Amino acid sequence: MEHIKINLIADMALIEGAELLSAKLNIKLCPDGIPVSAVCKDKLTVSSDGNSYIITYSEKAEFFRGLAICAHSISTGSFEPVDAKKHFDTCGAMIDLSRNMVYTVDTLKDYIEYMALMGLNMLMLYTEDTYEIDKYPMFGFMRGRYTKAELKEIDAYAAKLGIELIPCIQTLSHLSTTLGWGYAANFRNTSNCLCVGQKETYDFIEEMFKTVKECFSSKRIHIGLDEAVDVSFGKTLKERGYVKPFDLMVEHVNNVCELCKKYDLEPMMWSDMFFKNGVLGGDYDRTSVIPEDASERLAKNIEMVYWDYCYENPKVANYFINAHREHLGRKVVFAGGIWTWNRLVPSFVKTFDTARGQLKACKENGVRDVFATVWANTCAGFDFSILPGLQMYAEQMYNDEVSDAQLSHMFEVCTGYRFEDFMLLGLDDFSAKDIEQYGQPGMFCINSSAQIFFNDIMLGLYDKTLSGYDFKSHYKKYLKGLEKLGDMGKFNDIFNQTETLAKILVIKSTIGPEIRDAYLAKDNKKLTRLSAALKELLVLYKSYHAMLKERWLKINKPFGIEGVDTLLGGVESRIETAMLRVNGYLSGTYAKIEELEEERVYYKDQENPLTESNLFKNIISVCAY
Repeated sequence: MEHIKINLIADMALIEGAELLSAKLNIKLCPDGIPVSAVCKDKLTVSSDGNSYIITYSEKAEFFRGLAICAHSISTGSFEPVDAKKHFDTCGAMIDLSRNMVYTVDTLKDYIEYMALMGLNMLMLYTEDTYEIDKYPMFGFMRGRYTKAELKEIDAYAAKLGIELIPCIQTLSHLSTTLGWGYAANFRNTSNCLCVGQKETYDFIEEMFKTVKECFSSKRIHIGLDEAVDVSFGKTLKERGYVKPFDLMVEHVNNVCELCKKYDLEPMMWSDMFFKNGVLGGDYDRTSVIPEDASERLAKNIEMVYWDYCYENPKVANYFINAHREHLGRKVVFAGGIWTWNRLVPSFVKTFDTARGQLKACKENGVRDVFATVWANTCAGFDFSILPGLQMYAEQMYNDEVSDAQLSHMFEVCTGYRFEDFMLLGLDDFSAKDIEQYGQPGMFCINSSAQIFFNDIMLGLYDKTLSGYDFKSHYKKYLKGLEKLGDMGKFNDIFNQTETLAKILVIKSTIGPEIRDAYLAKDNKKLTRLSAALKELLVLYKSYHAMLKERWLKINKPFGIEGVDTLLGGVESRIETAMLRVNGYLSGTYAKIEELEEERVYYKDQENPLTESNLFKNIISVCAY
């Protein structure tokens, strides 16, 4: 395809950024190109007289969004003027780089380029122990940690494209992968949590801050502090007796915030620990009682990050935004989610529905900083399949409301890909009617593909629960769409992997119950046919595994793939065991197959077929391993 020639009339910083984005925009900057002028003002506008374009912008990322619009207009011959004022000061993403998957520097640069074209202006790197600390060489050992040089390189690249790179670390909990080493003995409270009040704890955190200060140009830092449910136990309980979690949290927050002052850092923290002490349970509980003096006791230089990935109704977000302000008296930052965790494919429907409701509440309540979390506690190796979710956040930043048509159009403008094609990656997106009829009450999201993928053929723990819905037809529809796609360019491997997954699900969704029914009916003829289907299924699993591994090693550091190999290799081995058992029965080696004679029950009393499970190993077996 011939490049679009553009004569960019702008300062050198914008021209340098445009050069970095030229491949994605299919543009060539040259003096004889179509004139595009950049004018710094208070908002994003794009105008044209038919021969030239003018982009006004208030910051770099806005300009690059405008440049994407210009390039698309020139290539299509269609133009609509743009006049958009940002609803948020910062809007971007937090990418999980701690759950085995650690992106290479080049992969993060690729992300940064797409975010700049969307007009997003902030990226958080969630690193529990995947960064370098000079004084603690075992911190991040064998975890694919980033070196200081790598962090500096990412930071500089983001700055060129107008994106603020913010460290998102942990300074209390979520540190189990490093606290088991001997160096942490003096400040380890439990296997997952630091010891509040211990001098060695703050020496450790200070070393974290030294790396952060050296490698990131932003003063802002996310210090974590979420889900520290064991803060009052372990070493603290033995040495200090029981201290209320709230009191320990305040003590710890204030200590960490003092360290932030020392290094001229501006901290924010996940706020859930202040809302966990109600009678209803959950991360944000309406019945939680926060002491009246909480605001006075908390450090003044801390911002509260209210996270909510689940509720579409803006009234929920309204309530908690106001509760933060009333009880904690600190600036509120909002974190939503692109639904990637506990699944093999992203859920776009859930991502879009929650974003629409939650960001509406943020706009109405004057919350000026928002971001989408992208958690990676899965074996699937998520990467650029999340682009539609990022696009939703970008459109929310520049628009009052976001229609499906607008989202689709801007996705193509900013990425060069058809939105409808990417929607085929969301295999677990079910219709609202199906969710109402077949969904489990109180369920937040659905990961049926993972349940079917990991459900053991011989044990069938999920057979009865999943029997109430026609999953084969559901996944066949997605498979048909994926098979029709043409060349998907740099993302061919993502789409090929998902197509292979769909083929697996079409067979796997029924083969277990079919084998059991044939066995109980003593229909050896059918069992022989199903044995051949098992062989085909094994080939598909191995192909999926090979594709996942190839892509993983292409975009990630190699550390972490060992866990994927172990998990998927085990599933493949279980298919081989199923073949061994069925063929052994057919040949007379086994007089019976005890596993198939066991009664099938609803998985943990879940009668509704559309539901979610969060531990893949529990789908496979009830035994401890």
